[in-house]
Amino acid sequence: MENQNLLPVFIDKLINQLNKLPGIGSKTAQRLALSILKKPDGYIENLVDSLNKVNTEVRLCNECQNYCESDLCLICQNEKRNPNSICVVEDILDLIAIENSGVFKGKYFVLHGLISPLNGVLPSNTKVDLLCKKLNNVCTPTELILSLNSTSDGDATCHYINESLKNEMVSISKLASGLPFGSDLDYLDSRTLSQAIENRKSF
Repeated sequence: MENQNLLPVFIDKLINQLNKLPGIGSKTAQRLALSILKKPDGYIENLVDSLNKVNTEVRLCNECQNYCESDLCLICQNEKRNPNSICVVEDILDLIAIENSGVFKGKYFVLHGLISPLNGVLPSNTKVDLLCKKLNNVCTPTELILSLNSTSDGDATCHYINESLKNEMVSISKLASGLPFGSDLDYLDSRTLSQAIENRKSF
């Protein structure tokens, strides 16, 4: 990294850690690290405390694999949500995007990744098999909405889930066509996302 020898070693270490975050290049990591040092007294302590709390207090929801601070996330605790309509998303950002659209009133399941054989990502590396096991045991009519990115990995994951579910009580649908191929759900506007969910079709 440029100017590496001009900075104290601990600043270099901070820059290197920030550089590992998605979307953070070396220049941005450098600016962030130096910006942190300029913050008022107490900021760094609060930042460290927040990171420690995230590391020790945040866990995965027992039902949907969303992030939470107890056994169930706030969505799964909400009795007004439809438990028989489950929206499957790749990650938390997709869940947030769909929630912000305001069109979905069911519950979620977060896969924390997509199947990608070419990249060595198998179902066991995600929560896909956990989802299939959960749904193969349901005994009430349930709709599974596959809200995955329109990519080859998203399609492969959809097909794997469809082939793995043997429960006739579960109907599978996917987002309506029209989403740009290769698009990420969390970058779509609420209107496009709402229409894709409302016009979903059987898988």
